[in-house]
Amino acid sequence: MNFHRFQILRNGWSITYSLDGSTFETTPKDVTTLHLVWYNAALKFIDLLDTIFFILRKKDNQVTNLHLYHHCTTFFFGWSATQFIASGIATFTIVLNTSVHTLMYAYYFLSTLGPNVQKKISIIKSKLTVVQMVSLFLSLLIY
Repeated sequence: MNFHRFQILRNGWSITYSLDGSTFETTPKDVTTLHLVWYNAALKFIDLLDTIFFILRKKDNQVTNLHLYHHCTTFFFGWSATQFIASGIATFTIVLNTSVHTLMYAYYFLSTLGPNVQKKISIIKSKLTVVQMVSLFLSLLIY
């Protein structure tokens, strides 16, 4: 299937859902949302494999408690969203998590540009951790 990059927003947030996911009708738009939520769950499994490979390679310094907790819970939430609430409300955590990862990877990219850039963006690191923790809290609040 060929998905538009903002389809998760359009399908997840342009249809009226209740917070418990009870307002769910099987229309073509909703079936697409089901597919998008399933693909997200598959990506969370791949993310979890990344953590497992770190552990197997004995790269313990790359696996913090927050990293491990994040990847285990996002996999669990991705799986549970696919199984139980694969509707518009499930897209909230997908969009939130994707947005945070976009910020993280932008930071990682900028940090590869050398010591001068690293000095300029050093203040962002702690703020990025706060953003990650707030997004995790909001995701837990939704579920």
